[in-house]
Amino acid sequence: MNRFLFAITMISARYFIFAGIFYLFFYIVNKNSFIHLKIQNKFPKSKMIISEALFSMQTMIIFALIATLIHYLIINEYSMVYMKISDYGTVYFLLSIALLILIHDCYFYFSHKLIHPKKFLDSFIGKILLSSTHHNIHHSRSKSNFGLYFTFWDKIMKTEDENYKITYKKIKTY
Repeated sequence: MNRFLFAITMISARYFIFAGIFYLFFYIVNKNSFIHLKIQNKFPKSKMIISEALFSMQTMIIFALIATLIHYLIINEYSMVYMKISDYGTVYFLLSIALLILIHDCYFYFSHKLIHPKKFLDSFIGKILLSSTHHNIHHSRSKSNFGLYFTFWDKIMKTEDENYKITYKKIKTY
């Protein structure tokens, strides 16, 4: 239980400090300074901010439970976590990171798509990596753009917003 409390405290503190700083900077202090760069020109209502904070708290609890489980598995030697890259080599280390990012992005895409049911670019890298515009379109319309790191899940599943490229180019010109 101590590990869970530590994890939930650290995750919550990190979230509220960073989210709070950005919210204060962009929505309070400089409320109108960046309006021309926003996809959603209207400011969120208090009800929406509270709703987003509650969803974030649910996510923090899930992350803390996962962190606690991983710690338990490591301490009790039920995992194959290694502390020295030389144990398996640099190539294995780098490939495992790439694979974990791909798995995480796939998980994020499908889980994110599930919580938003219908009712409710230039370089190669730019075409596959998610931009803040791509993600912000998701939050303004919530029926498209479900990826976390990459856009290719949306392309494969045909869930990329049809106006993404136009919106991106429009914002990029500012």
